Amino acid sequence: SGAFAALAAATRAVDRRERFEGAALRSHVARAKAPGGVFALLEAARREEAELAAETAMLDSLHREAEERVLLQRQLNMEAAMEKKQMERRETRRRLRAERKAAAEKLLSDKLDAG
Repeated sequence: SGAFAALAAATRAVDRRERFEGAALRSHVARAKAPGGVFALLEAARREEAELAAETAMLDSLHREAEERVLLQRQLNMEAAMEKKQMERRETRRRLRAERKAAAEKLLSDKLDAG
C-alpha cells in the first residue's frame, strides 16, 4: 500500500511537472509568435531579405542593360566614324577628278588658243 501511495505521488509529481513544462513551452511559443517576438523578427528578416534579393536582381538587370547600351553606342560611333571616312574619301576622289578635268580642259583650251 505504501508502494502504491509512493507510486501515485510520483505519478502526480510527474504529471504536475509535465503540465508546468507544457505551460511554460506554450508561453514561450506565444511570446515568440507575438509582435516583436522571435518568429515575427525572423519573418520580417525573411521578407527584407527577399526584398533585397529582388532589388539586387533589378539593379543587376539595369546594369546589364546599361552595359549593352554602352556597347551598342560604341558600335554606332564606330560605324558613324567609318561612314564619315568613306564620305571624306568619296569627296576627295570627286574633288581630284574635278581638278584633273579642269586641268585637262585648261590644257586643251591653251592649246586651242596657241594653235
